[in-house]
Amino acid sequence: AGLSIPFQLKPWPDLINELKESLLKPIYWDAVDFDLESKNYQAAIESIKKYGYISDQPIQEKISIDYSLRKDDSGNFVDNNYLDLKKDNFKVYLTTNYDRLLDDYLPEINGFKSLTEYTSSVPRLFENEKEKYLFHIHGCVSNPDSIVISSQKYDEVYSNERFDSYMRAFSSNYSFLFLGFSFDDVFV
Repeated sequence: AGLSIPFQLKPWPDLINELKESLLKPIYWDAVDFDLESKNYQAAIESIKKYGYISDQPIQEKISIDYSLRKDDSGNFVDNNYLDLKKDNFKVYLTTNYDRLLDDYLPEINGFKSLTEYTSSVPRLFENEKEKYLFHIHGCVSNPDSIVISSQKYDEVYSNERFDSYMRAFSSNYSFLFLGFSFDDVFV
């Protein structure tokens, strides 16, 4: 799992450990470590919020800072799957990644910071053969407030009627190829 790992972007356990250490008193670290050991990253985030008495905002800001790398910032050539995705020339890309690397590797694409940010008709997504679309379904670092990190935000996204309508349209018209996605993730 992790399409962005070759670019040295942090995997979930590393990010959560940094959040734990910067936002919590050490007395609460064991609760987060327990969740990390069982790969329950959502519970770990909720523990950080609960024991740190914080909202989503400081976590979203940290994610935005840590994942704001752009393709041109990566220095030397990095072997990665984004190059393969560009070659495959798909019409629609859905990503749960917050970073903008996919946007950078597909510069001709119409990018949206969330699935519900697209407000035109759904059939338009399938009719125009020349147009390609990228949807950050869990938000994007360019707008930290859009980053879906808490259980409440996930519930808001996945219970949104427009989101549900779009996902039904995509699953009715396309097959899904999962890359860099752990099947331990509760949102598969």
